[in-house]
Amino acid sequence: RIQHAGGIVKYGAALVETFGQGQIDDGRFDESYEAEFVTGAALAVRREIVEKLGGFDSSFFPGYFEDVDLCYRVRQLGYKIWYEGTATAFHYEGAAFGRGKSYYRAFHRNRLRFALKHFSTRQLLEEFLPAERARLMNTTEKADRLAALAVFQATRAWFLQGEEKDMSLLDETDSAQERLIEHIAEVKQNWLVEEKPFRSRLPFVAIFRERINSLSTKWYVKPILAQQVEYNAAVSRAIEDLGNIVAGKIAADDLEASTLASRLILVEERLIRIEILLEKLAEKQK
Repeated sequence: RIQHAGGIVKYGAALVETFGQGQIDDGRFDESYEAEFVTGAALAVRREIVEKLGGFDSSFFPGYFEDVDLCYRVRQLGYKIWYEGTATAFHYEGAAFGRGKSYYRAFHRNRLRFALKHFSTRQLLEEFLPAERARLMNTTEKADRLAALAVFQATRAWFLQGEEKDMSLLDETDSAQERLIEHIAEVKQNWLVEEKPFRSRLPFVAIFRERINSLSTKWYVKPILAQQVEYNAAVSRAIEDLGNIVAGKIAADDLEASTLASRLILVEERLIRIEILLEKLAEKQK
């Protein structure tokens, strides 16, 4: 089966789509074509381009989006990214991280880094934030959601509070979100109320009791039981929706704060460069 046959960045939540992923290798991807990026697991690039760009951006270490970023910068220079259909390689994808917490943290951290690096402020506020909020509200995988929320909250702390940029902050932000998801799972698990069968060591007593109970259950208890089950199911759905809204709201607030803070830092850096240039011009005029 195909793993990578080139790909595109789906602007909005900055997710990537890899062509042919998981599909049977039946020859459909033997032709070469232009793509937005190719996987860093197997790529060739001219030496002069590597030297001009400084190679991979080391801030994407330990992995994910470093290849997307490199291809993006190559395209900005006016070159094309080309998927070569005749090339074949075997790649043990995810061998370093698996698909647990470490994978999602690295993936979402670098996805956010890519968006903050390359998206305009308008793109971030009007496209990335709404798309990410919708993604979180519809993401059912616990590890994915917890990792994304932790990354966004830690990023806000880095920009706004100047805290040390290490992964320990991510551990501190897991607990509250994890408790919320656990409570939602508990409610969903216990919403169904079922009639308990009567048990006795004496078979005759059990049969007699069940027949008596069936009369009252049929005409009185079962309608009440049905109403209770329906109510519990509605409460379960409401709590789940509320939890998703809260998670999406928290993420959106953290992302918005991170975005605005990062843009203010860029403005400050540009002002400093302008001041330096003005000082140099003033010295030349003297």
